[in-house]
Amino acid sequence: VTLVMNGQPEHHRRTHSAFDVQETAFCNRVRLQLIERGMVAGNIRPCSLEWRDPDVTETVRHLAALGCQRVLVVPACLPFETVATRLDLLVAVRHARVDDVVDVVTLPTWGLESATAEVLADAVKEAADDPLVAT
Repeated sequence: VTLVMNGQPEHHRRTHSAFDVQETAFCNRVRLQLIERGMVAGNIRPCSLEWRDPDVTETVRHLAALGCQRVLVVPACLPFETVATRLDLLVAVRHARVDDVVDVVTLPTWGLESATAEVLADAVKEAADDPLVAT
C-alpha cells in the first residue's frame, strides 16, 4: 500500500511546516489501522506525489521489488479529483514500470464518498448537541 501525500516545495515547508506534520500524522494513523487489520507493516509505505522523497514512482517500484504482487496506490491526502490525481498520479505510477505480474491499482479519491460527508455531519451534530462544546 502506498499512502500518497501531497508534499510541498522546500520554501513552503519552511513557512508551513504544520502541513507536513498533519499529512504525516494522518498517514501514520491510516497505516496503524491497516496494520491492526492484519496488513504487513513493511508493505505499507507513505510517499509524496511531489517535492519529497520517496515519491510515488519510487515507492511502487520498492513494493514490487519486495515481492508484493498487488500494489495499492491510495491518494490518502488527496481528497478530491484534481489534475494531480487524474493525471500526475497515474503518470507517476506508469513511470514505475513494474513487471506485468505486479497488479498496480490506483484507488479513487475519497472526498466525494458519502461516508466522508456523513462522518463530518455526525461530528458537527454531536458537537452541536453537546453543551460542553458550545463556545
